Amino acid sequence: MGGMKMAVTRVPRSSRRSALRWLSGSLAFVTMMFTGTLSMTSASSAAQSGKGTTITLYYAAPLTGGANYDGIQGCDGEKLAATDINAKGGIPSGPLKGAKIAVQCLDDKDTSSVDSSIAARYVANTSVWAMGGFYSSGSALAAAIVAERSGLAIIASNVGADFLTTQVHNVYTMLARLQSAGGAAADFCKSYYGATKVAALVPN
Repeated sequence: MGGMKMAVTRVPRSSRRSALRWLSGSLAFVTMMFTGTLSMTSASSAAQSGKGTTITLYYAAPLTGGANYDGIQGCDGEKLAATDINAKGGIPSGPLKGAKIAVQCLDDKDTSSVDSSIAARYVANTSVWAMGGFYSSGSALAAAIVAERSGLAIIASNVGADFLTTQVHNVYTMLARLQSAGGAAADFCKSYYGATKVAALVPN
């Protein structure tokens, strides 16, 4: 069975790609992607079971250069989540029950132009089901622009600039929008710590 891409319904997509129309939440990219019921726009009888299927995911992150520490940590976390899911038998439910997950970490050098190139590979490679990661919102936007042309979605796992949901329409963000982050942090401090005053420190 060919790879099933994450797709968005706002833009056209080719018939070889099926939409993931429902996603269940989780902190880990791979767990968020595939733990839960997946509804497909088109499927063959072979797609009713994920046994023998490998779900390959791209994770774009800075693996070299000054930001490599964060990127390597994120990559290791995604692979650990995939290992944990696979050790328990793979995807636990839905039409892909039993499918195993493989994460490919790709060095984007924290550069938008490299993320555009990785996104082009994602679009062209039908065996890759989804793309996520990113450690700058600009990089996520660059990848989203390329993916959107083919009706595909990406996951911004670590960033949440407002323009990711206004300039493009194919990004799933896992963080609160920046304009909401301050209020969310203050609410947490109040409810969890009982704080009455909260200050935000912003570097110049």
